[in-house]
Amino acid sequence: MTATRLIGPLICTDDGETWARLLTHVFGLCARGQQALSALQIEQLWGVADNEGELRYYETPGTDAGIFTLQLARAATQPTIRDPGSGYDADALKVIDFYTPDFDVAEQRLSDAGFALKGEIADYELPAGRIREGHLWGPDGVVCALIGGAKDFLEGFVSVTDAPFSEVMSVSAPVSDQAAVLEFYRVLGLKELYRYGVDSESFQRLVGSDEPIKISAVNMGSENSAPYVGTIDYALPPGYSRSLAGAAGLPRRGLAGLVLATDDLDHSMAAVRDAGLVIPAEGSGASPGVMVEGRSACVLGPHGVSHWLIES
Repeated sequence: MTATRLIGPLICTDDGETWARLLTHVFGLCARGQQALSALQIEQLWGVADNEGELRYYETPGTDAGIFTLQLARAATQPTIRDPGSGYDADALKVIDFYTPDFDVAEQRLSDAGFALKGEIADYELPAGRIREGHLWGPDGVVCALIGGAKDFLEGFVSVTDAPFSEVMSVSAPVSDQAAVLEFYRVLGLKELYRYGVDSESFQRLVGSDEPIKISAVNMGSENSAPYVGTIDYALPPGYSRSLAGAAGLPRRGLAGLVLATDDLDHSMAAVRDAGLVIPAEGSGASPGVMVEGRSACVLGPHGVSHWLIES
């Protein structure tokens, strides 16, 4: 059986240096490599034409979890995928979640580096305990979430528990057709890890919605202690939120996709084709050497999100 796991997100930016500072000085990742990519390489990898750029890879020590940033030559001319004024829009990645064992220490670390949480901190209840969540709207409209509380429960989803921040715990997105998105992740080889619901006015205020939000969420991944994808249905009235599916990826700036590792790219792509999914680019060449040598392919999910599969 093919083994597939989530490594982390791909961020498209016009400010690679600010991301380097945020990821290394605040969240504790280490720079593992960088590589200039030609316009041809970028088109082969992601199906995006007429853009050269620089890809950087950051990884949390002792884990296989990381974050890629891609600074495109023309990124400054591109709008962001997400607007901070519409935190409830669907069908695009939104949040990189980090667990913190001490919320106050984590928030101070953000402040010391010149970053701040936006608005109210949400406080809500899950069956496993009380959760505290705050959002940093970082560069390029990317949300980084601090998740604290329910220590015994949350530490089951991460490896790093003795630092201000864990590795990437998850990358999540509101979706308009959750059933279709879940089936897509099953096709890729991920499995359901956890389901939960949230009905909280403080979370509604955190997201910025005037309408009540009743979250129905399903986490998809390879195992509990590895990064997972969080699919979220906000249960908002029809027409209240926009679908960003046509503008959810490159060359727009923001959380432009997910990076996954597979031990059998041929098998993964056969499953993708059998499911009739869209393949904007397929590995005619090797993936960049910043992490692993091997073939790669790009697949679009039904929510418009790009998924970069690397054979390793």
